[in-house]
Amino acid sequence: MNSSTPLIAGIGEVLDDAVPVIGAGLLGDYDFDRTFQFCGSSVGSQRLVGVMLGGDFSVYHRITHGCTPLDGVYHRVTKANGALLCEIDDRSIVEMINEMFDSEEWQEERPLDFLTIGVHCGQKYEGYRENQYVNRLILGVAPDRSGVMMFESDLRTGDEIQFMVRDAGRMVESARDNSLLLVDMIEKDGKIPLFAFYIDCAGRAKGYSNTSVEEAGEVQKVLGERNIPLFGFYSGVELAPLLGRTRGLDWTGVLTILASNP
Repeated sequence: MNSSTPLIAGIGEVLDDAVPVIGAGLLGDYDFDRTFQFCGSSVGSQRLVGVMLGGDFSVYHRITHGCTPLDGVYHRVTKANGALLCEIDDRSIVEMINEMFDSEEWQEERPLDFLTIGVHCGQKYEGYRENQYVNRLILGVAPDRSGVMMFESDLRTGDEIQFMVRDAGRMVESARDNSLLLVDMIEKDGKIPLFAFYIDCAGRAKGYSNTSVEEAGEVQKVLGERNIPLFGFYSGVELAPLLGRTRGLDWTGVLTILASNP
């Protein structure tokens, strides 16, 4: 799998932030095996396929989350090398996570199911708001235990982070609540919803998250009650605008609805 950070940077050299970029990185399976995709006239791997839309319509989107701060404490990255996160607050991050779990068994997980790294993009200490966080997936511990491998390579020395935990109940609530907020926003604006698509992290699937319900089913239910056509798929990483610019997202769902004037 590839980091979305350089991809977004490259797109940003051509398109400004006024153009919403919404997309996904593909996932072959839960072992992160190679993916294959249709590229217009052939099937390939390690490809980028996109389409730019224009016309008399508006784009509405919401990001559904499912991670909450472990304890609200801010930490600072003190050593990082690309996608390898080595030290937090001048301490080995591996040792810190060992203490959190009171065990080293987590080091066998790839990726970590319970713990993520969160970056708060809003006002510090103003309270938890899920739409102000970017979460970063921990792929696993480095073979030499020098750090943990992150899916994205955008964490830098000096960045402030928080440890986040996955909350299955909050994940389902977020999918339902954000779907309702989005359709209500479109109705308030007097627009007519034309088409919706939902990009959903594969780690949020019922079979992987061990939830009692399929969180994507909450999206289907809300849109189905309003007769809005829906297309969706599971992904390895999600791309969507957040707080003014396109970002790579982990453990999220991105619901987009195209709507026209009456």
